[in-house]
Amino acid sequence: MVQKKLLLGIFVLIVVGFQTSNNEQLFAESQRKSDPTTYISTLVGLKLDNVRLIISLSVDDGQYKEKLYQKAYRLFSASGLRLNKDEDITANLKLTLKATPIKGLPQKSLYTQKLSLIEKVNLNRSRELETDAITWSYGLSNSVIIDEVSSQKLESDLEHLIEQFIKSYKFANSFEEGL
Repeated sequence: MVQKKLLLGIFVLIVVGFQTSNNEQLFAESQRKSDPTTYISTLVGLKLDNVRLIISLSVDDGQYKEKLYQKAYRLFSASGLRLNKDEDITANLKLTLKATPIKGLPQKSLYTQKLSLIEKVNLNRSRELETDAITWSYGLSNSVIIDEVSSQKLESDLEHLIEQFIKSYKFANSFEEGL
């Protein structure tokens, strides 16, 4: 019985190790291959002064979250763009950087990194019906298993995701506004 449990434990560690290795390769590959212009038609005419940034983290550390907000706003500012920091908005740009520890597997986490533009939209079949919809998104659609996430990784992913949005936004609006 002990041998069966030991073999099962070894098998689980091998599978998780293989899965982690594959996920990290997929993660890195998706970062290289992703096309930030995939949904750019949904960014045409978007007014950033109506968009608010929301950062969603695993741990709600107010000071660290504020540091990430400052970094994101600096990236927008450096590119000549500005988001709304007030409450009067029509859309949210939601940055998700979540690492959830996996019980029983020290040093491993399920990691989600994604940036999504969420806007209020009216349905074609009934203009009175309004709902929130993701109109632009970039990042991984599913969580991946990785080693523990450092603050450096979170900041690097924030930078990458925001830069992709900025590239897409500028390209989508370059003909209208001369960006």
